[in-house]
Amino acid sequence: MKSEFFVSLRARLTPFPIFSVTFVLSFIINIIAVLYQIHALLPSTESYSKLFSSPDLRLLLIPTPPTSLSGGDHPRELPLFLRTVNMAVHNDEEHYAILGERAEGEWDAIRPPGGGDVYLGQSPYPFSVSLWHQLQCLNHIRRVLAYGDDGTPYTAHCFNYLRQAFLCGADITLEPGGTQMINPHGPGTIAPTVNRTHTCRDWTRVYNWTVEQHAKWTPEMVRLQKDLVNDTFLEMPEGF
Repeated sequence: MKSEFFVSLRARLTPFPIFSVTFVLSFIINIIAVLYQIHALLPSTESYSKLFSSPDLRLLLIPTPPTSLSGGDHPRELPLFLRTVNMAVHNDEEHYAILGERAEGEWDAIRPPGGGDVYLGQSPYPFSVSLWHQLQCLNHIRRVLAYGDDGTPYTAHCFNYLRQAFLCGADITLEPGGTQMINPHGPGTIAPTVNRTHTCRDWTRVYNWTVEQHAKWTPEMVRLQKDLVNDTFLEMPEGF
């Protein structure tokens, strides 16, 4: 009787070790899969320069976030989380023209106070934010078109900087072309881009954050930022 009891008990317990082993193996496989996915998402040290034989296309390692904010030890980006938003892109014939007093005011106001420069950390350390740098360059090119080249290296710098910024953004929104593009204004005019929706990062968050930070600037921060701008060869001439 005892023998039959133990045989029956062993038969009932046998599936449990098998189940346990299966569970452990499944858990290990899932951990390996997750680690592989994380590894696949991390930046690679390989260069993209071979793709188009361009020195602009390089994939750089993201360094460990620094804390000292001294010398070259600083984060690569602003400490901001930007949500994804939809933006309807269209031709604006009323605002941001090339010529005119109103155009000057609108283009000058598109960047936050202080040109969009920011300070990070307890010790003043000024940085330019790429978004505002790009808009500054676009405004400079507008002025070149309106009033002529100023004779500085800044124009060539801006063309190259914007070229690389566009490639970096790599906007892949599809836009109708060919026979699908109907120009209601006739040949020789610009066909309007009406409400073509692009998926963007919320730039208003960057603007508002920069304005808030600028409100905390001390007189010393203002002086330091002005001195740094004056010391660069890319400074725009007075009145330009």
